[in-house]
Amino acid sequence: MEKEICKPTCFIKFIIVLLTPDDIGCSKIDGQEQAKPRARQNVILEMGILRSALSRKNVAILRKQNIEILSNVEGILYIPFKNHVGETIPKIIDRLIDSGFTIDAKKAAYALN
Repeated sequence: MEKEICKPTCFIKFIIVLLTPDDIGCSKIDGQEQAKPRARQNVILEMGILRSALSRKNVAILRKQNIEILSNVEGILYIPFKNHVGETIPKIIDRLIDSGFTIDAKKAAYALN
């Protein structure tokens, strides 16, 4: 992935990262009793690579509720969802428009139904 993103011919303009509770983790200090749902570590790594390759406004991070947030990235703006990732569509559309994309209103309305 990193090789593709860093190519001069790469035309990626917007990235959507999906954080879902696929793992459970805890610190050594807290122990397993304090284990919390978290995204897979490779997804977190790739999210960092993508954030460094594109500007902050061109990366949308969709976060399922109750997932542990990394301690050193609290300033990141997440788009939360509770039950289904489809809940994020209106905010994704807003983010795409803010990033300079043209969105067809009829198609956007269809996606929301």
